[in-house]
Amino acid sequence: MDLGRIYESDVIRINSQSGKGGIGYVLERLGINLPLKMRESVGYAIKGVSDKADKELTPDEVYDAFIAEFVNAETRLEAVKSNYNKETGKTVAAIRHCKSTREITGQGNGQLDALSDALQREFGVKFDISDFAQHAMEVGSGSKAMSYVQITDSAGKSCWGAGLHTDIGKSARAALISAINRSGII
Repeated sequence: MDLGRIYESDVIRINSQSGKGGIGYVLERLGINLPLKMRESVGYAIKGVSDKADKELTPDEVYDAFIAEFVNAETRLEAVKSNYNKETGKTVAAIRHCKSTREITGQGNGQLDALSDALQREFGVKFDISDFAQHAMEVGSGSKAMSYVQITDSAGKSCWGAGLHTDIGKSARAALISAINRSGII
């Protein structure tokens, strides 16, 4: 007020100097509840978009940048379908890699673990699922689920991915595939 300016109470500016907390807050207001450990990775990605555009981002632009960078990223690898048997712990999945579709199998203590095993066997890579979270995007039976997966490769490098789908299992699988595609290990 001493400078003749007014205080804007509900304004959060997203620019190249923004922190992970501000970006997390903006996304949370739009229904995206990022795991705390994911906020740094998302923060760097969003700041990169702001730097490239050389401007502050609106909340919608932050949301769009998050979706484009992290959600359902199917650049090289895509899970076409996956069937998990709870009794045997076995999954059979059809995956598409570089336009070629093949069937893979894996074993695990849940569908995500089994798909992870199948992918590691098929491509001869090693990684761990180091973090996982999910939430509904809205209330009701038709709601979409958002899943977040962090993978860590054998060198200790980690990468996050997110998946959005009306089926909670498909959301989790999409998050794993997103993390793998973003990491570049396959």
